[in-house]
Amino acid sequence: MRVNGTSMTWGVFGDEGHLNISTPTTLENLNAYNPQFSVDNSGVGYAAHRVQSLVLKRIRRITDEGDVLEDSTVRTVFPKN
Repeated sequence: MRVNGTSMTWGVFGDEGHLNISTPTTLENLNAYNPQFSVDNSGVGYAAHRVQSLVLKRIRRITDEGDVLEDSTVRTVFPKN
């Protein structure tokens, strides 16, 4: 099974079995992160007719102190309502 690849958008991804993406930012932290940002900026870009749904199910944040904060609000990315 292939676990890595390349794309015009992400470049090389999945190296060493880990699927990840990095995005440059000037932010010092993600304290003001809102999950709706991910919903608004995600979607199905190819073969949408084959995708039934894309759903953000859970956000987990870990603070500097090690506290785990979880938001399990289900947010539908696709299809858009």
